[in-house]
Amino acid sequence: MLEPMKTHHTEIKIKKGSRYHSYKVPESVAKRIVGSISKYKQEEKPVPWEEVVKADIEARGGNSSYFIKGAREAAGMTQTELAEKLGIQRTNLSNIEREKRPVGKELAKKIGEIFKVDYRVFL
Repeated sequence: MLEPMKTHHTEIKIKKGSRYHSYKVPESVAKRIVGSISKYKQEEKPVPWEEVVKADIEARGGNSSYFIKGAREAAGMTQTELAEKLGIQRTNLSNIEREKRPVGKELAKKIGEIFKVDYRVFL
């Protein structure tokens, strides 16, 4: 059996209103975020988060796959671990993360319960 690769995580803080929210993300993700943000440094107005991560969302096939994989990676879980918690095969989860298979409302609800977020972000 293959051992999952351990990735080093970087803590990023995002200001939303008057509060800061901390997230631990893989270093590769943090570098892409910093790279995306750097082109907006000169802007006078706030930049929507969707604009900053637009390339990542498009590369992953859409919002639902982006959020599922992002939530899983942020939690430090492998596809196998999340698939077991969801009661599905790892290959099915992989297909969902690549937008090769739809999420479905019931599965989105299970994912929402695991990550303690509104399930609708995964649809």
